Amino acid sequence: LVLEPGQSIRVPMWLHVPHQQQQQQQGRFGFHCVWYCEPQIMVSAAMRYRLLLTHHSVAVRPLLALAPSVSPSGKDLSSYMLRLEATCSREASGTLHLQQLSCLTAGTDAGWRAYSITDTGAGSASSHTAAEAGSDHSSSHSSSSSYQLKRSLAPDLQLSAGESCTHFLQLMSPAAQEVAAGAAAGSS
Repeated sequence: LVLEPGQSIRVPMWLHVPHQQQQQQQGRFGFHCVWYCEPQIMVSAAMRYRLLLTHHSVAVRPLLALAPSVSPSGKDLSSYMLRLEATCSREASGTLHLQQLSCLTAGTDAGWRAYSITDTGAGSASSHTAAEAGSDHSSSHSSSSSYQLKRSLAPDLQLSAGESCTHFLQLMSPAAQEVAAGAAAGSS
């Protein structure tokens, strides 16, 4: 990269906030950067490069609070209902768009899948109760061809500052998926 006299650039940086006991801290954090520069035309052998030390400070505030709760499914004891409450910070500017939810599992628990019980639609916040979610599940599970277990879902939740919503998901273990697949094959 060559900078001409009077020219400026913007350098994007991805910063990781210090963690303490598995929780991100909030507040002001300072960090140093060292910039290495070489002149385009060699002025003297003594000045082959320059170092510029800068100090920066950033304010870190929570943007999104997630409160998951998991309970056994009333219909199938080998699957679970996940209730995810999302709250956008009152200090947020603009709209927050939650684009992806993923099941990250490894080892003997690898292979968990989920499907959305809540129909949120674009930009809408769900206000389903657990009873409504359970009835949605039973009707969509038996009659809808859109029932698809996935490792990652796109919930399309949009929240403005201070808004919150609840999203319901059905979680299925690998064993429960085998049982469901066998039941579906037997009924067709």
